[in-house]
Order: sequence, then C-alpha cells, then structure tokens
Amino acid sequence: MRISRIHIENFRSLRNFDLDPEDGLNLIVGENNTGKSALLAALALALGRGNPNFEVEDFYVTDPSATSENLPSIMIDIDIRPETGQHLSTNFSADFVDEISFDSTGALLRFRTQAHFNPVEERIITEYFAVRTDDAPMQMYPSKRFTLRTPNRKRSSVGSR
Repeated sequence: MRISRIHIENFRSLRNFDLDPEDGLNLIVGENNTGKSALLAALALALGRGNPNFEVEDFYVTDPSATSENLPSIMIDIDIRPETGQHLSTNFSADFVDEISFDSTGALLRFRTQAHFNPVEERIITEYFAVRTDDAPMQMYPSKRFTLRTPNRKRSSVGSR
C-alpha cells in the first residue's frame, strides 16, 4: 500500500497544501520555513502512535490577535491505495470493508483527521473519518486509526497455531 495523495488545511504554515507522491522514494526539499516539518508533523499526528495531541499553535492563523474561539478547523486527508499492480490484502479489506471506495484508478481509502477548538469545553477535539469518492465523510472510530497503521498484521484465531 502507498500514500497516493496528501491534502492539509490550516495546519501550522500549511493553509491549503496538496502533495501527490510518486511511486517509490520521495524527497522533500525546500528553504527554511516553507512547511517541510509541518508536513511531517501532520502525517505523524494523523497516522502516528497514540492519540494525537494537537496544540493551539498548530492552527493556521493570519491574524496574530486571533483568539482560540475563531480558529479554523485543521483537516488532514491521506489517500491510501494498493501499490501499482497489487490488490488490497484480505485482512485490510475485511477491516475497512465499509470505508474503501473505488474510483477510475481502483481501490481507495481516504482517511481524514480533523481537529477544531471547542470554546465551550476549552479543548481541541479530534475526529476521524473515511471519505468516500462521493465526498461523504463517515465517522471512523479512533481504534481504526491503529489498524490503519498496521495493515499487514497477523490475525490470531482461537485454537490455531
């Protein structure tokens, strides 16, 4: 499997960012303060270990006097597809049967992480979605995020060796 597209909105210095990685190795090169580390941090928050800890400083703001009540939502979309010429594993397909959709290029899982500041609770709320090809987001339980990180894990079954 491979990441075929990354879209990030309102995360640190990335107001509206798109990347379509090529097959194989991709290098990220650029001048200081252009968003290289922000891209890696966004991927780590969306796919990393444990619960993501977004901070108020992670929200993209243009007005230095902005308050936490009017921060824009952070959105990180990651499109995952099988490698060229391959298919999704049976285990992965079973785990994500409702979330996988198909477009003209085959199987697609669009995984979305959204974060917004809730002024009533005075905290950042993080939610996970699978987004179908018709752009309909479906709530995804956080535990699916951990399954997504390890799609080729071995399943254990009672009574088998």
